[in-house]
Amino acid sequence: MLKFLSIENIAVIEKCTCQFDRGFIVLTGETGAGKSVIINSLALLCGERASKELIRTGEMSAKVEGVFDATDEIKNEIKNELGIEIEDDDVVITRSITSDGKNDIRLNGSYLTLSMLKQIGHLFVNIHGQHEGTLLLNKKTHITHVDTFGGEKIKDAIKKYEEIHQKYIEIDSQIEELKMDETEKARKVDLLSYQIEEIEVASLSCGEEEELEEKRLMYANAQKISENANGAFSYLYEGDENTSSAYDLLWSAIKLLENVKEYDKKLSEIVTSLTDAAYVISDSAHDVKHYFESMNYDPYKLSEIEDRLNVIYNIKRKYGSDVNGVLSYLEKIKDELAKIEMSDEEIEKLKLEKEKLEIKRLEYANNLTMLRKESAKKLCEKIKKELNDLEMKDCQFEIEITETDYTKNGKDSIEFLISTNKGESLKPLSRIASGGELSRVILAIKTILCENLVTMIFDEVDTGVSGKVAHKIAEKLYTISKKSQVICITHLPQIACFSNLHFLIKKEIENARTKTDIKCLDKKSQIDEIARLLGGEIISDVTKENAKELISNAEKIKKTL
Repeated sequence: MLKFLSIENIAVIEKCTCQFDRGFIVLTGETGAGKSVIINSLALLCGERASKELIRTGEMSAKVEGVFDATDEIKNEIKNELGIEIEDDDVVITRSITSDGKNDIRLNGSYLTLSMLKQIGHLFVNIHGQHEGTLLLNKKTHITHVDTFGGEKIKDAIKKYEEIHQKYIEIDSQIEELKMDETEKARKVDLLSYQIEEIEVASLSCGEEEELEEKRLMYANAQKISENANGAFSYLYEGDENTSSAYDLLWSAIKLLENVKEYDKKLSEIVTSLTDAAYVISDSAHDVKHYFESMNYDPYKLSEIEDRLNVIYNIKRKYGSDVNGVLSYLEKIKDELAKIEMSDEEIEKLKLEKEKLEIKRLEYANNLTMLRKESAKKLCEKIKKELNDLEMKDCQFEIEITETDYTKNGKDSIEFLISTNKGESLKPLSRIASGGELSRVILAIKTILCENLVTMIFDEVDTGVSGKVAHKIAEKLYTISKKSQVICITHLPQIACFSNLHFLIKKEIENARTKTDIKCLDKKSQIDEIARLLGGEIISDVTKENAKELISNAEKIKKTL
């Protein structure tokens, strides 16, 4: 249940806090005082999208905080859905919104995304307002009520059906993918066969392209390499008639130093180093000579390399950015060709599997239909009883189940039909119900399905009703509040007088700014407020007495419920 609510800078509310308790709680106040702001704030805690227009004029941010008493079931659900362990009995949800559209959402200090909050928001609060009335007019939502009423049996049956249905859809999709007309099949086989042959004839191997490009560079510059290598050998070792080689010059230098090395041991070390260098020059010079003498330059070889590289480049241009990519593509199209060539056999295999799934799907769908019919019959009887209690005694109500094509929900279409006047035929809810009648139908459904709901918020439940009907709605809301916490916004004294806790929402002008104040009423203040609801702004002794009588009668009725 909701224990505490704090609102800051939401619409006309600057700052307010409310302490709630179990039972039936009503909120009353003049039109425009800010009653709907309370609902909007609670909706924010349930994961509804926030508009920056909600932020109070002149402020940069707004904040809502709710403290909820959490059952073990709710704690387990939060752990399963979000992976957050709740150790305390209380769950604190805070949500801040800023004028630049940012959200900060926390659950007991842990950060949540908006989608995460939406996942668990329904565990704490169920809001009934104009939106839910609109949803009930849409027949697509009716199946949900029947399934919810059916409990675990229907839930398990839906799960089993969904698994089989999904497998059936996947198999059917595979069959369609494998199917193609003979002309298309032949065209595809020819294309893939040609591509496979072209790539395989090319006999590509990893690293070949890089090796050939290195060879091409060498062969293209073979003459230049030979001339320069020959010249290098001459400079290093042979020299010519005009110039001594580096080798000869180095030995000349060594001999000069040998003549004086006995005078300084450092010179001996230098001579040793230069001698080593002379041997290195000799070895390197002969390596150069061996290199250019062993060069086997063949102009036709360069042409062969160019031709081979052109083959590789052409294959890459068609089938991949590199050789690895081409080889991967080759494996892919080989698999594709194999599948096409085996498609007839594969299709027959899949068709047999599809037939088995079809039998199973029909079995599970029929079982689901049977369970829904049982659930619909019981739900229908209960709704009729609730509507009778809500002064719709001549009302007929039926739940129609018709067969449809297979969907993820089975093969059932469910629609609520109603006749509110004696002698009239049953018609879809969307075509017959007035605002007051629709409110009572929703209330009847909520009364039946309220067992698993912790806090129920009712806004506009008294639309289009008054007098005796309003009394009946009040009794029904109070009955629900014995199982679930009920918070109701109302303008009817017949409903307000049944409350266990009564809040007055009042609009005031302070420093030329409108602000809303929320006050928990004591017995005397409650009498004044119900008197106002009865007779308007002028509260007379008569309206006060009427208010006292309403409250007194309500207390007597509550003891019988």
